[in-house]
Amino acid sequence: ILTFEGVAVWAIVNGSGQRQMYLTQEELAILSKILVFPSSIAWLIGTVSIKLSVLTLYTRIFSIKSFKKWAYILMAIVACYGIAFMALFMTICHPIDQLWNPVPGGYCRNTSIQEYTSVSFNLIIDLCIFLLPMPWLWGLQMPSRNKVAISIMFGIGFV
Repeated sequence: ILTFEGVAVWAIVNGSGQRQMYLTQEELAILSKILVFPSSIAWLIGTVSIKLSVLTLYTRIFSIKSFKKWAYILMAIVACYGIAFMALFMTICHPIDQLWNPVPGGYCRNTSIQEYTSVSFNLIIDLCIFLLPMPWLWGLQMPSRNKVAISIMFGIGFV
């Protein structure tokens, strides 16, 4: 989070938030170099870390063997998601600095496909993390009102 905030402050100092038509080519290159690339990496690392932390917390809260198995499977999926999308992002342009310093012969792939895919996987993983404890939660011997309240608490974390 601190890395992400540091990048955001640096980007604001260098013209982020201004209309692009008022920025020079050099300022646009600096913004791409210090905002787009590092913030995307920081976001990916941050979201993967949070998902893994929540799943680790789940394994400590629920001691049921079958639950832990599903939590570990989800952890593996989250780790694979992080590694795959880090690799995709690091190879989006060839050479890598083509993103902020275009050179003849270099190229960048279409980023919108990667962004939509990343958002879709992210949403599916979040939904799985939210739904994972629900069968065990609703199987507990407690009033339905309490089950609903606990489900809402998990739902707030999902949002």
